[in-house]
Amino acid sequence: MPTKYSRQRTVARRLITKFGGVCTWTKEGADTSSTLPPEMQPLAEAIIYSNIPIVLIPATRKEMFSEILGVLTATIKDQDVAYIPGDVPFTPANGDDVTIDGLIRYVDRINKIAPDGTAIAYEVTFK
Repeated sequence: MPTKYSRQRTVARRLITKFGGVCTWTKEGADTSSTLPPEMQPLAEAIIYSNIPIVLIPATRKEMFSEILGVLTATIKDQDVAYIPGDVPFTPANGDDVTIDGLIRYVDRINKIAPDGTAIAYEVTFK
């Protein structure tokens, strides 16, 4: 679906793919068939997404990514961040597991860069 920021979304994916690598993103599944409250739901099998483009950006270089996209990014100060495209087949969340070059990292915070509601990219920090 075209949006006002379709060009930025395309550019974000291209830049992330060009300058980054790929990761495996794992989301814990929740068994919603139970009548227990959400926080007590038994876990279902995890959902694994392979070959997700990701680029790691040091804290000192975040402004450059923001200028190229033409939208405000880098809301997380003084911390290295990663960017993934906004058109990934899942919604990233705090606590997801991300495997980059064989190293498992856990998502601490997610910032959805979406001036009009459609994600251009996701800004991610790790614990």
